[in-house]
Amino acid sequence: MTLHRFYHILFAVLICGATAQAADDQIVAARSAAFDLAGAFSSNDGYKLRDGFFTTPLKAGESKIFTVNLYAGDSYWFCVATAPAVKKMDVTLYNETGKPLPMQPFNESSRAAAGITAAYSGTYYVKISVIESNTPEASTACLLYAYK
Repeated sequence: MTLHRFYHILFAVLICGATAQAADDQIVAARSAAFDLAGAFSSNDGYKLRDGFFTTPLKAGESKIFTVNLYAGDSYWFCVATAPAVKKMDVTLYNETGKPLPMQPFNESSRAAAGITAAYSGTYYVKISVIESNTPEASTACLLYAYK
């Protein structure tokens, strides 16, 4: 192997490692912010945090839909957060036919939440959207939810 080829491989490995670390840092930061938001419902209103979370990269104007199974009569808060570069997020809830549901919204720059009491047990859809961002690059969004 030539020294020139060695440097190309080393450079590629370093770039890939730095990119992976940046992505991991975004996931940790988004998850931490989402947990902070959901924690307010847990400590103040007796909600329990659901195990697990969803992450996805989103740019301004993009949305992602997640499928969740909810139980009739239980109350839920769906919380999403991203890196501070995002200026406005949104969470919308839909029933199994895709009809938007009445909910309690919360929006605060790079964090948003929606509260609902499930009318029936079954499949629901949670749509998270980045409305406005300070950067054209995608930010990692983290969605988690609390229930009682």
